Amino acid sequence: ATVVSVVPVAQASETAWATMSSEGEMAIEHRHVNGCRVDLRAEDVEACQLHMLSSVAKFKKQGVIIPKEHPMALLDLRLIFSLLRKRTIFADEDNEKFLPLECFQRAFERMFFIMQDPVPFDAKAYDENGDGFVSWGEFVRVYKQRSIKVKMSIFERLYLTFDNPDSSGAAWVLSLFVLLTIMVSSLVFILSTTPECHISPDSCKHYEYVEKSCLLIFVVEFTVRMCTCWSCRSELHDKAKFQEMVVGFDPIRLPSPLQRFARFALSIPNIIDLAAILPGVVGLFVQADGGAFVVLRLIRLTRIFRAFKSPALVAPVVVIGRTLEKSTKALYVLAFNLCLGIVIFGSLMYMVEGGDDLSSFNVGGRWNATLQKYVRQTGREWNQTGQEWTIIWDESPFQSIPAAFWWAIVTATTVGYGDTSPTTTLGCVVAMATMVFSMVVLALPVGVMGGTFSQEWERFQREKAEKVAFEAEEMVYITQAMTRLDPTRLSRLLLLEVWNEHPRIPREEKSRPPASTFMGEAQLELDLPPDRPVFKEMRLTLCDNPRIVKRRVTGSILVKYDWRPTSPDKPAVSKDPAASPLQGTLEVSVLEGRNLINLHCAGGTSNPYVTIMCFPSYSDFTGPQAFFWRMPTLRNKLNPLFHMSCSVDFDWASEENLDNQSGGLPEGTSRRDGDDPAASDATAATPRVDEAIAAVQALAREFAASRDEMRQVTALLGPLDDVVGKFKGQQILEHDELPGMTMS
Repeated sequence: ATVVSVVPVAQASETAWATMSSEGEMAIEHRHVNGCRVDLRAEDVEACQLHMLSSVAKFKKQGVIIPKEHPMALLDLRLIFSLLRKRTIFADEDNEKFLPLECFQRAFERMFFIMQDPVPFDAKAYDENGDGFVSWGEFVRVYKQRSIKVKMSIFERLYLTFDNPDSSGAAWVLSLFVLLTIMVSSLVFILSTTPECHISPDSCKHYEYVEKSCLLIFVVEFTVRMCTCWSCRSELHDKAKFQEMVVGFDPIRLPSPLQRFARFALSIPNIIDLAAILPGVVGLFVQADGGAFVVLRLIRLTRIFRAFKSPALVAPVVVIGRTLEKSTKALYVLAFNLCLGIVIFGSLMYMVEGGDDLSSFNVGGRWNATLQKYVRQTGREWNQTGQEWTIIWDESPFQSIPAAFWWAIVTATTVGYGDTSPTTTLGCVVAMATMVFSMVVLALPVGVMGGTFSQEWERFQREKAEKVAFEAEEMVYITQAMTRLDPTRLSRLLLLEVWNEHPRIPREEKSRPPASTFMGEAQLELDLPPDRPVFKEMRLTLCDNPRIVKRRVTGSILVKYDWRPTSPDKPAVSKDPAASPLQGTLEVSVLEGRNLINLHCAGGTSNPYVTIMCFPSYSDFTGPQAFFWRMPTLRNKLNPLFHMSCSVDFDWASEENLDNQSGGLPEGTSRRDGDDPAASDATAATPRVDEAIAAVQALAREFAASRDEMRQVTALLGPLDDVVGKFKGQQILEHDELPGMTMS
């Protein structure tokens, strides 16, 4: 409706406006003048907290170079814990969320052996109550205390930089550069053979310069990988292989440097790389011409196979490999029937249009003594002298059965070059039979392979989606562990969300806005030093959030923040900001938005407003305290000028004090409840909670002992029940034998 007048009803931090439409309807609308703080529900706060931490863990920037010590991802440790749970057989359903101490000891012993960590591991130190079980909390505690890291030498880092594009930013750039060099080298070699680009080597050296430059790059790249391959521990860098070795039961045999070099030399991709650069290297020292050297030069095109190492081509290669593996029987049937048809129909074609085996029946070819070849009928012409048709005999292309196989293959595969074709009636009949046979033989296996390809593609996509869902589910425990491992990390995270205010959609006071009004979000990692003020201004690109709504968002917001610590003149306790107390005031300002998405469906524009969420303080009982601020709404704006700000006081203790306040996890504590414990169960236990858990565990053991005794008594009473049953049955039979007696 068209707005005729807008009249303010009251003046307050939240003002009510009476809106009169052209149809005479009045609606009371609340608008925030200075913004207000909203107390969210506990489940909404927890969801936002997990989302912020998981985003930091997921979108952690990759380093430019590979560091000397690479920390093990907490998600990898969680996957190992899940694999151990799946492979452990539990006799009691109550223990399915826990692992026996033996599995705990064996897994970490194997892990540290693979990592070549000489420090011994004792699982009993993490099982103080002596119940013989551990949970996810103990894994997190080992991760924090042992600081699990993969130490790499300079040679190993150099090899990974040249071999694995995902290892670092420099590795990705180097991989892209080598791939472009391969494309340039192949393109130059192909163009140099065309007449338009063919230039005499004596007059132009451009192609030679480009080829030698590319060859130099390939030689350097291959030499570096070959000289450093002995240092690369594939059992550590292949996550699937590493996890299988940790949770497996087979003896671990780490390869020696010589075995790693032999594995590198015998690898098919490396053989292809060597074959690609070998012709160029040989050509630099040997001036050879001829067909053999030309064939050797053609091998350089095999380096294009390196493109399959690109992550974008992994999915098609995997699906095609699975399809061929699953379709082996269909391929065997196809090859057998095709070979059988080629032999049969090739032989028939030779007999009817080549050899003279059927000459006694006036069918087939003839032997021409002059030409010393078989001839066949190719047509006839009218003889005016004899007033009759004269048969024309020409040389037959089917001089032997193997020569007829070429025609059979071309016909059976429906290619049909046309270089050889039958000219007699019987030859045409054999050709038609060959066509029909090949269509029937090829149709069924090809259809099976096509269906298998579709199934494998769907299976690959399903596995990919399941893996993403599984990792997202596991990230819940990871983020909870991150909260306790580094509580101050949450204090430096700021979440800004843009929403659209719809006047006709009601909103609860203690809940987040409706998902349908989501316009994008931006997360910022704040720089909050405890000893000096900070002022920063930046433009943040809005991102989508599929957990709220699946929608492609656009636009950006201009944000600035001003951090003023309480004691700026006091030096920091430690160089690490997390180790110093964090106290001060943070002022966050949203200046403007640009190119926001339009969610108005009736021809208007969006009504954007911004919400800010952070965790400015920490409580011993409830953990991080959330701060959620809702800014005022701007009407009908896709490029709004907000110029709004809010201030919040920060009060975080140092990381050491937080650990002392929360109590940490006592040495060897093992949680035993019905659910899968989070990391907080292992890091925020107090002595009273430990006493309560110990009492519950003792009571549970007593119940288990009573249950076992009842089972033993039941087992003893079982034979007695059988004896009583037999005795009653015998009495009934005796009563039935008495005259005049009936049994009711």
